Amino acid sequence: MRSRSCAVRHEYRRHFSDSLAINTSFAMLPHAFLTTFPHGFFMQIGDNPARRLLVVVAAALVDGRGRVLLAQRPEGKAFAGLWEFPGGKLEPGEGPEAALARELDEELDVRVEREAMTPFAFASHGYADFDLLMPLYLVRRWSGEPRAVEGGAVVWAGASALARYAMPPADGPLVEDLLSRGVLQ
Repeated sequence: MRSRSCAVRHEYRRHFSDSLAINTSFAMLPHAFLTTFPHGFFMQIGDNPARRLLVVVAAALVDGRGRVLLAQRPEGKAFAGLWEFPGGKLEPGEGPEAALARELDEELDVRVEREAMTPFAFASHGYADFDLLMPLYLVRRWSGEPRAVEGGAVVWAGASALARYAMPPADGPLVEDLLSRGVLQ
């Protein structure tokens, strides 16, 4: 199992910006296949249909003062009330950057060009019935004033304030990466 996860991680990093690579890099695993559901892409590895891989994309929008934008998950969704990096699921045929641009427009009413998205890190977290793989892009340029379009709220948080915001488990390691690499003030 260790060699499989290392191979997947290696292929994912190697093809991070290639929209087809997310789908095809897993082909080297025996018994791996992708399934599309209305709520995202899931990959099943091996003969266990209960364990699926969900790929979502997220953005760390960092303003000129070194603060990151956090979005509060709206009522009625998993982890309602918790704070997260904005983003969401890929739709069929959509690459990660296109999905992130679409999600930021839908959720925050901001436009981000692909050239303004820098791959920064990714999180991998095992939930009860699926595994989550979440690439985080660093974004410092966008147009529009971020606002919570789908409910919840948004907040700009500096390094010292991040601990005040409860986040889903997958977001925590990404916060640590932002802090340890000096992205936030």
